[in-house]
Amino acid sequence: MVSFNIITVALCSTLLNSTLASPQEKNVPSKHAYGSHLLLDDMKLFYDVMRSIDESMLKSILEKNFEAVGMEATSATKTHDALKAVKQLIKTDAPFKTSDFDTLDLEYLSGQSNEELFKLLIEAVYGMEIIIEKTNSYVGESVKHSNNLDSELRKYYRDNIYDDQSEYNKDKLINLYKAFITDSGALRNASEELTKFETKKVQKEDYRFINPSSTSEPESPSISSGETTAAQPPKPAETPKPTGSSFTIGGLTVATLCYFVLSAF
Repeated sequence: MVSFNIITVALCSTLLNSTLASPQEKNVPSKHAYGSHLLLDDMKLFYDVMRSIDESMLKSILEKNFEAVGMEATSATKTHDALKAVKQLIKTDAPFKTSDFDTLDLEYLSGQSNEELFKLLIEAVYGMEIIIEKTNSYVGESVKHSNNLDSELRKYYRDNIYDDQSEYNKDKLINLYKAFITDSGALRNASEELTKFETKKVQKEDYRFINPSSTSEPESPSISSGETTAAQPPKPAETPKPTGSSFTIGGLTVATLCYFVLSAF
């Protein structure tokens, strides 16, 4: 049941992104387009994607793609730290059991590219934030006005958190917003930085996802031009005339070398 739900979320999210990526679309998708699944689905998807992407790879993806849309390196670091903190919060403060989250099969994500995994990660962050905010509002109103609080919270839990009420945890449900938003701030920080990225990405019409694992790019100016440096008979592992900063997306070699340096950390 859980695996089927997660697979459905992943596939639907990928299709949704294909639609949103239309060249005619100039507006950033509202976060309220997300959060239509159970919280379990979003948290499980987020956790699985974080398990699927190597930590150094995720850091490099954030750094290169944030820079490509004009964001500072500190934003990538802040987002990376926030995402790791959210993953830990899911383990300790999710209102359902998470003891098997580190061992469940990731086969359903095996065919996803880094770009697709990154999109799924963003959508899961948005989805979690929306459901947690909705839960906070519902709990607040129920505590004030309900004559049968436990019964109403159980129904809300089944409809919005997890459809297996045997996992119902009243205390964690009530403290959900406090744990993820008020005390930590990690989920909010991740959401805000990713929203900035999505906004700038839409505004930058020539943006293309930068995959740090790529070893070749369609663009290769030094090869297409008539001039080549004589001292390099093998394939051009270094571009003689790098432009921009050391993390520029204009040169393959610079991007590749930066990835290897980041991976070493």
